[in-house]
Amino acid sequence: MTSSLLTGGSKVSWSFGRGLVTGATCATLACAVAACSTPPVSGTLSIAGSRTMQDLIARSVAGYAADRAMVDVKLEFIGSSGSILLFCEGLTQVIGTSRPLSDEERAACEVEGIRPAELLVGRDAVVIATDRASKAPACMTNAELYALTSAELDATFAESTADRNWQDARGLATELGSTTDLPNTAWEFVIPNPASATIETYIKRVIEPIATERGEVSALTADRTVTTSNNAVLNAIDDRPAALGIVDYSSFRSWPGELRLVGLGEGDSCVTPNDSSVAQEVYPLSRSLYFYVDAGAVENRPVREFAEYLTSDEVMSSIAARSALELLPDERLTSVDKFRAQLEGVSAWSPS
Repeated sequence: MTSSLLTGGSKVSWSFGRGLVTGATCATLACAVAACSTPPVSGTLSIAGSRTMQDLIARSVAGYAADRAMVDVKLEFIGSSGSILLFCEGLTQVIGTSRPLSDEERAACEVEGIRPAELLVGRDAVVIATDRASKAPACMTNAELYALTSAELDATFAESTADRNWQDARGLATELGSTTDLPNTAWEFVIPNPASATIETYIKRVIEPIATERGEVSALTADRTVTTSNNAVLNAIDDRPAALGIVDYSSFRSWPGELRLVGLGEGDSCVTPNDSSVAQEVYPLSRSLYFYVDAGAVENRPVREFAEYLTSDEVMSSIAARSALELLPDERLTSVDKFRAQLEGVSAWSPS
């Protein structure tokens, strides 16, 4: 699926899948005919990103491209891991991710001569959503989520000829220390793209610690419904009251339907995801959103000017606030200072 965004004479095109993406530009008549004191910026800017950051990236590009009619901006929304892979292979100059680069990914970038400059721009979280009419517990522990969503549940399902039920996970949950009474209702589990950072984060923080301790594979149950996006997960839950879904918090915040979020923990330690608990990273599955720019590519004027634009108050406050949770003022200053420091020493870098 490909869409386009018109911004003051520029046409920015983007794709939701891997493949060829093209962008068209047209020069402004004033600079084409008259002499300009500063030549208009021209060239190509390639950006890839997480679907979680789709709105934030699109807003950032719209603001940047509004008065840069001769810049051809190419966008791809292929998930955090896919974007990082392209970045570390030198195939895109800027990426937006809903998780930080791992040590292994940084090493891969280094091998290819890519120097990631990191800019923290907002907060988000992985959340567990269900219908308001669902009988799902108000709070669940990691052990209960593991019992309900891990690959270890598949063995139980394989032994049963009945329809899937929440109580199929009761034995494993009890073995893991749960005392919660799981509802006697149909079981359905809905997720976005398994390669997304949303699912990667869920597996790493919820599934992997318990699976490793038990000598099991760190994976989700095969009995799941896979959708194309976070919004598709929410739409599916709207239609299936018994379903439990994994989505990002920013998508849930903007969803118009009547859904609810499941808290994590038990008793007084249960934390429900909301703006406060996510922004302060009290909610256990809180995460941060980043832009990465290849410091070696800022010799390219469109890349350099986009890097400068990203540090502006417009992006670091109003744009981020609409798309995710805005950073606190001190966090924003620290993030910008760190980002600029990573670009120091590059002769073309001169932030305004």
